[in-house]
Amino acid sequence: RIDFVTEPLPPAAQALIRPVLSIDPPQTAAALLRLLCALAVFLVIADRVRHHRERALLFRLVGVGGALLLLTAVGHRFLHLQRIYGLFPVDTSTPIYGPLVNPNHLARALGVFALLCMGRAFWVRARVEAALFFSTGIGCAIGVVLTESRGGLLALMIGGGLLLLSLPLFNERPSQSPPRSKGTRLIIWAVAALGVAVGIFLFATVIAPELPSISIERTKLGIYRPALGLLSDYWVVGAGNDAFRSAFTATLLDIQLPNHGTYTHAENLLVQLFVDHGVGMGTLLLLAAVVVSWRQLRDPRAKACAVALPALVFLLVGDLVDFAMHATFGLLLAALCLALCVPHDDLPRWSPPRLKGRALIALPAFMAAVVLWLSPVVWSETHYAFEQALASTQGKAQAAVFERAVARHPHTGYYAYGLAVAARHRRDKKAALAWANRALVLNPALHPAHLEAARALASDGRLDQALLEYRFAWDAF
Repeated sequence: RIDFVTEPLPPAAQALIRPVLSIDPPQTAAALLRLLCALAVFLVIADRVRHHRERALLFRLVGVGGALLLLTAVGHRFLHLQRIYGLFPVDTSTPIYGPLVNPNHLARALGVFALLCMGRAFWVRARVEAALFFSTGIGCAIGVVLTESRGGLLALMIGGGLLLLSLPLFNERPSQSPPRSKGTRLIIWAVAALGVAVGIFLFATVIAPELPSISIERTKLGIYRPALGLLSDYWVVGAGNDAFRSAFTATLLDIQLPNHGTYTHAENLLVQLFVDHGVGMGTLLLLAAVVVSWRQLRDPRAKACAVALPALVFLLVGDLVDFAMHATFGLLLAALCLALCVPHDDLPRWSPPRLKGRALIALPAFMAAVVLWLSPVVWSETHYAFEQALASTQGKAQAAVFERAVARHPHTGYYAYGLAVAARHRRDKKAALAWANRALVLNPALHPAHLEAARALASDGRLDQALLEYRFAWDAF
């Protein structure tokens, strides 16, 4: 129960409290919207790629998309643009940048396009088209290296290795002979193997020597500690969607890692899964994914989806070192790869049912209604919305924003801590200590709340207890 958190709120804030349908309704609404978008992409693509002609058209669109993404990134460097599209500031220290702000996310997108295009080039029948796919794939793979993303390069090596193993297996039309001669296929395979070897060489000679000299606290590994602390606090049912902010409050407190990064996720797919949903539910979800994947891959007819598997593995490996599927673009890339795993009409065993008749109208109408219902919540009540409101307010107005945030996210310890700070600013020691204690009940690992409690206790003359809180704050930090 979390009633003790919301009881001291003024009546205006208490009126905002929702019936508890989930541990965090606004963030759950935002997650549901992302999943609905991904589901729509998956259903539409999976329904159409059963036909060879439409699958070929989709792969051509993938090739064009990869080429445009690479040209845009190279164009920003060639034109020396300091802002993406001339609008958004971006770090220009990497050899290529844009159109995505985060170079790790750019590496993720380029890697997916690289593996899909190279896999398609191996089996497409038109020689010119095969050459275009292969050159686009090689260009995007080089783009991954030029983003200087360590996680992207590691994921590309693993995805590329899987691509080499799966190329001899993949055949879109098993009844027909391979479209390439044995010599041509050997050349393509050799070039792909050379690319993987170059990636391994770069990782071993450039990245690996730097690793011993890099402190864990100066990398994204440093944020696993607060994430695991949050998991230990909520190990049964999880802390809720996007609850990592209550463990690592960099976006609101301006407490940043030494490399000046701010983080809202654990940057690891598995860690984030368990933090959000708890050990029990997280394990069940993981086992369900493993069982479904294993049954699919055991089917000999799964050869038809081998071209998309390396790209999907690339995404999963990349999300173990830089979680990108929390962003909509990453989730849509995963939905695309999953949809391309659907076999053709002559291989229907594991195919989802086709959309026809009234379902083509009813399903989009239902999804549109859900989107319209959830959009106002996502726009005004999520963590991001409150962060923007806090950044634009000060004083009493900021305290009012914290009160609204506690009402909407009563399990997030940071917002209770914010009210403790507001109470200290108005010299209300009793309220400051009470709100700091509420924040620590919600998240004992929140070290700023320990500091706030220590300040309140010290100002009240309770020095022994204040010193103890300072010690807890240091241990939590």
